[in-house]
Amino acid sequence: MSNVVWLLNEPASTFDFSYYNSLFTKKECGKIISISDNYLQSEVSCGDSSIRKSSNHWIYPEDGEWIYRRIVDILFYLNNKIYNYKLDGIEPLQLTQYKTDDYYHNHVDIEPDNNSNSDQRKLSFSIQLSKEEDYEGGNLILHGSDLENVNQKSTGTIILFPSYRLHNVSEVTKGTRYSLVGWVRGPSFV
Repeated sequence: MSNVVWLLNEPASTFDFSYYNSLFTKKECGKIISISDNYLQSEVSCGDSSIRKSSNHWIYPEDGEWIYRRIVDILFYLNNKIYNYKLDGIEPLQLTQYKTDDYYHNHVDIEPDNNSNSDQRKLSFSIQLSKEEDYEGGNLILHGSDLENVNQKSTGTIILFPSYRLHNVSEVTKGTRYSLVGWVRGPSFV
């Protein structure tokens, strides 16, 4: 990562997730939100509002090449340092808006593997875009992990974890939470 000059501190890790503070500045986070703000659409995931209530917008490389470059650099750095998964590439990014009473209940990001020769989601990540004081609730919870000891609401923080981890976003009780989420694919685990 010699060409990445913005690495100011070492990432922190446990066996089940890793995180890196200040991947994006507050100003950059605001710029990412503004890319999607006029295009956010309500979405019910899995066709069932009992699982997810949020709005989102897909961000493609042509919408923000600088965003992808920054994310890919840290993802591959963290993967090489911590996970050592064989990875092929990143899916389009999803900007997600959770307003008061929005949530995303327990789920995993890995898809059922119908063909062991195919690729699959291997790493998932969430980047905090909102300022901590802009909302209450809306915590990312990785079940069976020590994530509650991470200041995950620090603007610009990325949290990376294996896509097979059970996780959820608790209900936002006040304000609006913005996050940028994505998935990195690679050859099947099996």
